Amino acid sequence: MPDTIERRPPASGRDLAELRVELGKDLPEPLSALLAEADGLQGWLEPSGAYLSLYTAEEIVLINRMFRMNVAGAQQLLIFASDGGRKLAAFDLKVHPATIVGLPFELKEVLFRCGTLEELLDRLQRSGWEAEVHLSNL
Repeated sequence: MPDTIERRPPASGRDLAELRVELGKDLPEPLSALLAEADGLQGWLEPSGAYLSLYTAEEIVLINRMFRMNVAGAQQLLIFASDGGRKLAAFDLKVHPATIVGLPFELKEVLFRCGTLEELLDRLQRSGWEAEVHLSNL
């Protein structure tokens, strides 16, 4: 993780259990492993200057609950990060293994896809949250 990223302490077992209950199944392993190391992180990525905020386990529960109640198609996603504004990162739970998608706040289209958290971090460092032009709607 770059030096510009601030890590929080690990998530508690209770918070991870609540997140699993909210999801109704096991978390994607990469997210579970990351939360066990750091219950959220945030900071600026170079050279792109993109901002990344990986939510805490508690925040992941709350934001997914809100989206699932209010936005069509949100049940297939597990939102876990944002740019601090209007762009989100989520695991696409329709596919196995789950891939990571970048989305606008309205969840109307896919901005980009990544296979792993490492690919997401690399992509954000290189080109930020900008859309790849060949991707389509959810």
